Amino acid sequence: MANVVGKLSDNAKNFDAYIISSTFARAIVDVFIPVIMFKSGYSVHYCILYYLVMNLCSFFMAAPLAHIAKKFGNRILAVASIVFFIILQFLLLKLDGSLPILYLISCVYAGYKRCYWVSRRFYTLHIIHKHHVGKVYAIISILHQLSVMAATYVGALLLDGLNQYILIAISVFILLLSLI
Repeated sequence: MANVVGKLSDNAKNFDAYIISSTFARAIVDVFIPVIMFKSGYSVHYCILYYLVMNLCSFFMAAPLAHIAKKFGNRILAVASIVFFIILQFLLLKLDGSLPILYLISCVYAGYKRCYWVSRRFYTLHIIHKHHVGKVYAIISILHQLSVMAATYVGALLLDGLNQYILIAISVFILLLSLI
């Protein structure tokens, strides 16, 4: 693995750092959205509805967003993802147990996730040399999973020990830092 890492371009190494920080920032809140919804008065049925609406929206966004990335580049989607992410965080603070906000959060979350993943996949294809695809993708996957595991633990501590506002503020701060 060190041999492959040594062969990575500076863009790929920066991308690894971006994956660690952006995945951590996103996951620190993402994994707790159902908990936040439940604490805001939504039943388990509404949490399931949230996932259904979000996945349906995400499905219909996939092809148009891939076309946008192909035509204009992945950066526009990376920026859109961050905008959706910040809007999502604001909406999570406004949860009131109503269906309109549930649908809105589902659609905004779908936009944020789909823009992030399409952008990330397009950039990954751009920086990985063809003869190292499997090894580099394995490194990227490992970094992603480690970041999610760490974020879940840290997010639980923050949500339990502090409050949702602090959790969201830290998440947005780390995401914005990941862009540097």
